[in-house]
Amino acid sequence: MSSSSQRKPEISFADFDRVDIRAGTIVEAEPF
Repeated sequence: MSSSSQRKPEISFADFDRVDIRAGTIVEAEPF
């Protein structure tokens, strides 16, 4: 069996809530 078929451990919602997940679309960028 490959390791990808093994189930990943679940996390609680409190742990998930601490993770900073941001998604979006870059509409403009300037040189730094």
